Amino acid sequence: MTGGFALGLAVDDHVLAPVLSQPSLPVAVTPLHARDLGIPDDHADIVADRCRDEGLCILGLRFEKDLLAPAARFRALAERFGDAFEAVELDVGEWKRTRASLPEDERPMALTPTPHAVLGGDYLDGPPTKDALQRVLDLFTDRLTP
Repeated sequence: MTGGFALGLAVDDHVLAPVLSQPSLPVAVTPLHARDLGIPDDHADIVADRCRDEGLCILGLRFEKDLLAPAARFRALAERFGDAFEAVELDVGEWKRTRASLPEDERPMALTPTPHAVLGGDYLDGPPTKDALQRVLDLFTDRLTP
């Protein structure tokens, strides 16, 4: 889920593996918005408590240089949740090389100057998006299976 949605759901102790895939909401129209986690401070406190007390891990995915999912938001997440936040920032050059290696009819359409949807429209069956998907699956396996 994008933005504060998955993070907001993590206030519920049933949520065991929140993944913030290209957190683009709230839209970063100002530097303050770019750092906004998209949830109220008291909810962020609950999530931080879960990270500290329960070992909750928050995984964030974004392409480097993606202005829709700003780097400042990842920095704010790391500051707020410390080591409990794992940032996966995908290399745009590697994505472009993988995309160029595909037959033209298999390439996702480039809707923006840089890729944005890590596990969606910009997903490629190769690096770096396939590696990011594997990290998500590893988190799910670790956190959701006995």
